[in-house]
This record gives sequence, structure tokens and C-alpha cells, in this order.
Amino acid sequence: MTLSDLRRRLGDESGVFIPALMGAGILTSIFVLVMDGARKVLPLDGARARSAHVRAGAEGRVADLDAAATGIPPHVPRAVHVPRGTLSSTVLAGAAGSAAWFSVQAAYAAYYANEGVLSDRGWTLAMGFGIAVVLAALSVVWLATAVARDRGPRLLRTAARLPVVGTFPSVTPPDDSAPRRP
Repeated sequence: MTLSDLRRRLGDESGVFIPALMGAGILTSIFVLVMDGARKVLPLDGARARSAHVRAGAEGRVADLDAAATGIPPHVPRAVHVPRGTLSSTVLAGAAGSAAWFSVQAAYAAYYANEGVLSDRGWTLAMGFGIAVVLAALSVVWLATAVARDRGPRLLRTAARLPVVGTFPSVTPPDDSAPRRP
């Protein structure tokens, strides 16, 4: 089968897929460049997280020096990841699944519309289905962590410990049983 036979068999629609992927790649790279520039210009939440990390490190150093001087073991509150509840994981799974379904429906409707900017553009389907795949994967992982928690396979237990999927950060309260300096 030659290339011309394949084109005749598939029709004119076969020539739109590769340019659509190229367009999606170009749009993605533009988005990454814009976000990188925005991160350098605007102080976002990452700046607060970095300052909290530096503060925790400084408190740890001071506590180590204090422990060396007084002989009392140091106690520095540290951030831990608290497991997300089953209800919140289920709600997030439902929201991500619904958004994935809407993304597929919107991409399909925009591509097959009779007229409009997005009609018959291959990148419309590529981007819509790509977003839907990511959202559906998040939905499945959130639902699986809500159902299985620590009883699932090792990969799922590892995913349940990730900050985005199964935990959220919290600062441990200071231990009252630790000796205090007079």
C-alpha cells in the first residue's frame, strides 16, 4: 500500500493530525515560557514556602546550637503530611472525572461544529483529549486512594503519600513532654 492509497482511503482528514500535534507542542512551549517569566517577576506562594523552609532550617540550626550549649535535646516543629480524608478524595475524584468528561465533550463539539474558529482543527481534539486523559488519571488515582488507602498495592500506597494526591501539609504541634530550658 502506497502513501497515495492510504490518503485516498482515509480522505482529507489524515493530513491534519501531525500539524495538530505540532501546534499543541508550540502552544505548550509558549505557556511554559510565559509561566516561567511570570514566576520570575511575580512573587507567588512559592516565595512564602521558601521563606518557611528557610525559617524552619534556621530554627533547626538554632535548636542544635542550643542543644549543644545546654545539653537538652532540641525540639523543632516540622511540617508533616496529614492524610487526606476519604470524603475529600472522593469529591476531588468526582470533580476531576466530571471535568475530564466535559473536556472530551467540549473538544468533540468544537471540532465537529459547522462553523467557528475551532471547527475542523486537529489541535482542538488533541488538546481536549490530552487534558481529559490527565484529569481522568487524577480522578482514578484519587478514587483509588479514597477506597483502598493503605490496603492497596505498593504503587497506590506511594501515590497516597504524595502531597497533591493523598496528603496535605500540616505543622506538628510542639511536644509538651520535651524538656524546656529554664
